[in-house]
Amino acid sequence: MISNSTNKKLIIVFTLSLIVIMFFTSTVSCKLTDPGGEVTVETGEDPATDTVEPDEIDEDGVQIAVEDGTEAEEEAEEDIPIKIWVEDLIPEEISSELFVLAEYDPGIEIVDFKEQAQAVLEILPAGAIPAGPDIYEDLEIYYIMAPVVSFYNINDGTLWEDILNWWSGDAAAFEGIFSNGEPPSMIVEDIDYGILQKILGEPLNENIQIVSGDAVQDSLRIIEDAISIMSFENINKQLKVLSVSGMNVFDRELDYSEYPLAFSVMLTGTDEEAIQSAAASFKGTGITNRDMSKFTSLLMTGVTALVRGTANRMEKYGVLYPGEKIVDVLRDADITHISNEVPFKEDCEVGVDRFPYFCSKPSYIELLEYVGTDVVELTGNHMNDQGHEWFIYTLEMYEEKGWPYFGGGRDLEESYKPALIESNGNKFAFLGFCWWGPAYDWATEDTPGSAPPNFEDFEEIIKDLKEQGYIVIFTFQYLESYQYEPVGQQKIDFRRMADAGADIVSGSQSHQPQGIEISEDRFINYGLGNLFFDQMRELGTRQGLIAKHIFYEGEHINTVIITTMLEDYSQPRLATQEERTLILESIFEASIR
Repeated sequence: MISNSTNKKLIIVFTLSLIVIMFFTSTVSCKLTDPGGEVTVETGEDPATDTVEPDEIDEDGVQIAVEDGTEAEEEAEEDIPIKIWVEDLIPEEISSELFVLAEYDPGIEIVDFKEQAQAVLEILPAGAIPAGPDIYEDLEIYYIMAPVVSFYNINDGTLWEDILNWWSGDAAAFEGIFSNGEPPSMIVEDIDYGILQKILGEPLNENIQIVSGDAVQDSLRIIEDAISIMSFENINKQLKVLSVSGMNVFDRELDYSEYPLAFSVMLTGTDEEAIQSAAASFKGTGITNRDMSKFTSLLMTGVTALVRGTANRMEKYGVLYPGEKIVDVLRDADITHISNEVPFKEDCEVGVDRFPYFCSKPSYIELLEYVGTDVVELTGNHMNDQGHEWFIYTLEMYEEKGWPYFGGGRDLEESYKPALIESNGNKFAFLGFCWWGPAYDWATEDTPGSAPPNFEDFEEIIKDLKEQGYIVIFTFQYLESYQYEPVGQQKIDFRRMADAGADIVSGSQSHQPQGIEISEDRFINYGLGNLFFDQMRELGTRQGLIAKHIFYEGEHINTVIITTMLEDYSQPRLATQEERTLILESIFEASIR
């Protein structure tokens, strides 16, 4: 028998043996965690490696060694974003979009200081790459400016050389724009001044004011011998935009590489790989303050009546003859309006003056098509001269051409309906009525004609259209007064439609141009004069206006006044500079300011 003491000794020996075996086993195990928390593998891996990739086996069953983390390190390096600094001179409407692009691009980091950056976003003249060792990538992100003056300035442009000379201290450089003998001042918004200063250097002309916000526009409305260079998006209807060396920001085909007030955001630096990589994030974005996909030009014209002397010339020289000298102007717009006051009628005797009962041959519609008609006004007070049958016949001709019409219709309800047109995101509604009469010209509940002058009804229609987001164009066939000044009641009635919400109110009745009235929320042309009509006896009836209204992002931002002179009882042409000056001086003197 084994004693108790012997049993105890055997238990102790067994326990110690077990501990030794466990310790030995742990030292030869495949893994052992040291006190520092690192893991050691038995195959001799680097202890600094956090994880171990299992060996790969190829298709023949041969083991392929995996590299020890080099690839992972390279991938980590590739994920490091490119640091970019954005120049403070880049206007906020451009820079804000650049920041948004960078925020959602993990490959780009915007830094606060230029010294931290691998590349710089800066604004420079469009298409002009500075000389030097730095790399420049033009991102085609454009900021466009234009010289502007008071709307009532009769001059239309300046030379780039004149702007440079004025900036360099030549006080007489703008004499061609201002004729009052006083040295003109330049009023510039601070952000635009910063860009001009960077490109042109410090101005040597002391007659310059640097302001902020709307102060530029407010000043130009008051100071008529002042000029500004402002960004495209700040242009408004109370200003006149000047061309620069024959180039105008309202030209659709404006070449930014030639236009001296076009600026582009470029990516610059010395690291070509970084610049090329970052440029891919900004190119093709279309960021600009002058997006022509949001731009619409509308031409409003005066009296068209293809009768009497005009019809005689069409018979003699061809149907298109009246439009030959003005066609390029009329077709150079997104929307061209024609107010044709006379119905078409088969077997119309065009060589006989049957005033006040007019008609035109159906073939004469080819002239309207030739000049690019897009919308037809029916407020003319001769539309029912030949009876209801030919009024409806005329409507059917327009419908066949696909031209919307307004200001008249098959009955009273249709005469109230607006012509709706959408162009480049801008929604237009055309309305109008015949104020003058005679009563037989007006539409009734069951007979065709021009819309009668029911002010209250049209005020409600205008308000409803504005609520739907339309730009409202309202036209009048009003009293035919042969003078530049609008008559008293005419001003009251035109303003009434503007107060109802019409963006533009235009007089189609006047056989000679009349004054203009502009405010922040309205533009009134009291009369445009003749387009195609035979009145050659007086200077005023030979003079004409074509109003080229400019719209951008749903707003009326400017109007360009085109001046014409009538020739040979039928043909309007562009006025000479001397003729244009006389026309503008006459209508500006008669305008309400």
